[in-house]
Amino acid sequence: MHEIISQYRMGDMRIIYQKGKNRKGYECVGMLLVPDGMDMISEKCADIEPLIQIKLIGDDYPFNYSQGRSMRFSGTVTRMEYAGQHVEETDGEKRIITYLSDRRGIQYEHHVIFGCEDQALRVFSKIWNQSDRNISLEMFSSFTLGGITPFEKGVAADTMYLYQIRSTWANEGRVVSCPVEEYQLEPSWKPSGANGIRFGQVGSMPNREYFPFTGIEDKKNKVCWGAQLTVGSSWQMEAYRIDDALSVSGGIADREKGHWIKNLELGECFEAPEAIVSVCAGDIDELCQRITGTIQNHLSIQPEEKELPVIFNEFCTTWGNPEDKLLRKLADTAAPMGVKYFVIDAGWYKKSTEENANWSIEHGDWKYNPSLFPQGIKKLVDYIHARGMKAGIWFEPEDCGRASEMFGREDMLFSRDGYPITAGNRRFLNMLKPEVWDYLDERVLGFLKENGFDYIKIDYNDNLGIGPEGGESFGAALYESVQATQEYFRRLKNKIPGLLIENCSAGGHRLTASFLRLSDMSSFSDAHESLNIPLIAANMHRMIPVCQSQIWAVIQPEFPDALIYYKLSSAFLGRMCISGKIHELSEHQKNLVAHAIELYRDAVGIIRDGRSSIETFAGQSYKEPKGWQIVRRTWEDKELIIVHTFDDCPGEYELDVPGYDLQWSLKRDDIAVSISGGKMRLRGIKAFDGIVCCMKKSLF
Repeated sequence: MHEIISQYRMGDMRIIYQKGKNRKGYECVGMLLVPDGMDMISEKCADIEPLIQIKLIGDDYPFNYSQGRSMRFSGTVTRMEYAGQHVEETDGEKRIITYLSDRRGIQYEHHVIFGCEDQALRVFSKIWNQSDRNISLEMFSSFTLGGITPFEKGVAADTMYLYQIRSTWANEGRVVSCPVEEYQLEPSWKPSGANGIRFGQVGSMPNREYFPFTGIEDKKNKVCWGAQLTVGSSWQMEAYRIDDALSVSGGIADREKGHWIKNLELGECFEAPEAIVSVCAGDIDELCQRITGTIQNHLSIQPEEKELPVIFNEFCTTWGNPEDKLLRKLADTAAPMGVKYFVIDAGWYKKSTEENANWSIEHGDWKYNPSLFPQGIKKLVDYIHARGMKAGIWFEPEDCGRASEMFGREDMLFSRDGYPITAGNRRFLNMLKPEVWDYLDERVLGFLKENGFDYIKIDYNDNLGIGPEGGESFGAALYESVQATQEYFRRLKNKIPGLLIENCSAGGHRLTASFLRLSDMSSFSDAHESLNIPLIAANMHRMIPVCQSQIWAVIQPEFPDALIYYKLSSAFLGRMCISGKIHELSEHQKNLVAHAIELYRDAVGIIRDGRSSIETFAGQSYKEPKGWQIVRRTWEDKELIIVHTFDDCPGEYELDVPGYDLQWSLKRDDIAVSISGGKMRLRGIKAFDGIVCCMKKSLF
């Protein structure tokens, strides 16, 4: 039997700390995380999952044929002993610190933090080297969860599902679920031979292949566990099983997965990046809402950002060819529509005035072309300000293009194996060098201050891979590099008070909490004029706060009204970002955009603070979607219903809206909306329609 050390209620969750001997005979301390009030079974043939998974160089590697597959349950873990627990409570927050140590003098801390308004835990681990020698880590977890599921006896066959959120360029956030049996996450007859899967992302684009998230659902008992990592560089998640219970853990990608080794000299400490962990009596969407809601609770949101000002970005107008005269026309058009942020995107620095000049390989020197801006950039910013808007501009400060002068300055660039790391037409600035910061202070920070910009869009369009040379390991140098980048984000904020930062990485490849906390908003994707925009935008509700998810609504003069409504309604799934040749729109089209912005202003509270439920019946293809999608976002006494249709969709829909009245709708004139008997009926719908309905609880 396992001994219970302590129990804590954290909102509607319960943490149970346990101690006992594992089947190999060593003492282990772990925790169960369960919905409060649910009864667990009394018997489960399962070892305790340790609070921390770690591997030090020199200690035994794990048993059960694990090398190359996992570094969990190494000889380092078997040496850990329980050393006590401490609880700290401050206004609105509780922290549980569990202390572990081994007889060599190495000390560990496991932290769990819960805010009174949160529905998830913030979890991380620390290690101190108090031994008599230097040590080297090659694996260190941020979090672990075990004992899944404690609501079924035995292996809980056909009950548990593993969730991943896959991601690729312009098709981010696809949910994938699979029974754990299909991953062979079942114990063997003995049991022996640990089964597990280890997945993640290598490089400086943490959302490129997967989001740093995993979920486990007990479908029979309707309980979900899950975690999202905050790390901005290489990471890994592991699901592992050797007995009746499933375990999951995650953190920085280890030596096998991410080329990571971290040296600790005597007295040194290392803290693993935070994980956001939750459990709920509900489905995977409820779990994700709890995690993203907790992320949102710990954002530093500027006062004006709470109103979700609408953005205009000229990229899908000029496609990398901005120039002063046209931008002034766009500013004249955008301001009366209700736009508050006007952003100049890529190409402002290009060396040629030719429209077909390759601006995508010229970035890095950050000097504007006077032929494109004959009155100077400052005069254009003043012009934007005079129209009541804030001015933004695009930078990609961490790398440089092949046609830039910086591309040849190898002393300022990251290298590997003695060569500058070159990815296609890009090389990467060494963010660990003071002289690189000095250069960015001059060319980026100085440029922003000198010209009066209020907003910077920070893009990042390639991957640093396993990492650069110069540190203890490629993975450690990569981790430190990304932390240096994040520190430069902080520097920009500190040096230019009130500066707004948009986080972008080829669209949605840096959507982790560590970047979200430093930014005011993030680009959801590089899907610009694609028909899959509402699918991706809805996916982001599961991974990032909706108030930070900037969504393209590209409006071109040749678009029919139906497509304009489709685009504009997509933007109600997050932060509205208008683009396109708005200066060439007809008065009718301009009025459609202005009306949508006016309704968006009315819906800000729901968009910012609501909770989402998502129903998607769109087939398998994002490129050629079929069917429909309905997103309902509820807040206080209001609900926003956002409907998108695709090929082969029904012409009518009926939705349950008990106790709600219709306040307003954004739709084509040919679509009829009616409410009767707690049902809302939509008629006259065609393929690729977009509809937004704002509902309010009836007084009677």
